[in-house]
Amino acid sequence: MMYRDGDLDFRECVACGFKDEMRFKPQVRELGTRVNQPEEIKQADTQVLQFPPLEED
Repeated sequence: MMYRDGDLDFRECVACGFKDEMRFKPQVRELGTRVNQPEEIKQADTQVLQFPPLEED
């Protein structure tokens, strides 16, 4: 037998009463990339370089 309790899905054996939570969505954390970093980290990693003008001979 299958049923839902709140946001969780369960399956239960009617013969022995065994219950198990069904996990359809993998519960993994998102890998950190340069795209999904917080703005504070992006700003901390940004370095401004200023080059002096070239002197012409």
